[in-house]
Amino acid sequence: MESFRSDFGVLSATVHGLVVSSILIPAAISSLFAGRLADVLGRPKGIAIGALIFGVGAALEAGAVELAMFVVGRVVEGIGEGLYLGTLVVYICEISPPGQRGPLTAGPQLFVTLGLVVGFFTCYGSAKQHSSLAWRTPFIILACLSMLFVIASMVWLVPSPRWLILRGRQSEASAAWEVLRVDPADREKIEIELEAAGTTRSSARTCSPQRNDTSSTHSKDLVKKRSLFDVFAPDQLSGIDGVLYVCLPPSAEIAISVCHGSRLGLFVKVRTTSF
Repeated sequence: MESFRSDFGVLSATVHGLVVSSILIPAAISSLFAGRLADVLGRPKGIAIGALIFGVGAALEAGAVELAMFVVGRVVEGIGEGLYLGTLVVYICEISPPGQRGPLTAGPQLFVTLGLVVGFFTCYGSAKQHSSLAWRTPFIILACLSMLFVIASMVWLVPSPRWLILRGRQSEASAAWEVLRVDPADREKIEIELEAAGTTRSSARTCSPQRNDTSSTHSKDLVKKRSLFDVFAPDQLSGIDGVLYVCLPPSAEIAISVCHGSRLGLFVKVRTTSF
């Protein structure tokens, strides 16, 4: 956007790439601690804390007066994203009946994609403003939505029944199941899964401790390596970041403006305007 360039200057390709991707590394680091935070405080509180931090980062971006402040906002945003996004998926898995768990856990990815599309068209609409609000407006909207999400998480999200059961709060877990309207048969299946997991952990601790120390350590290391590969490698090798962050050259924008009347031209122009 021209207003963004007038406020912060023309960014080189390297700086532009660093600014855009500055949200990713903090998100990856903070996600390593999201599970511990959610285990201690509970899933809804973990989600709310992450969303609150994300909203603060978006507000910093919206009010940025220097490029450094804008980058700090993106870093803070990344920390919040890493805290709430993974916890959100875990929460959905824990409250979902076994037969509906797959479709429900796919919901966050669906809405992330939908949010990207809405964001592109929001930038396309705000770009017509002749002030810094052209690029600040999307971040203002993002900060407001984040605060609404924090309030919704604290008010409407019930504690995870699985989390309550693992802490011996059976009566509260039963009340949570009632609020979620999960069938008794599905509850029984979930409780059997929890009992099986607890039995496996107990037997692993009591069976041949001296012999299993080395093998368990080796197994944990192997699981960690495979998990890191499964989480990071396929996502990066797919090239999705390159698709999301690519910026068309001016010649392409001129060519797109020629076919501005077509739907395809409008969609691609939205994609370029967002940068």
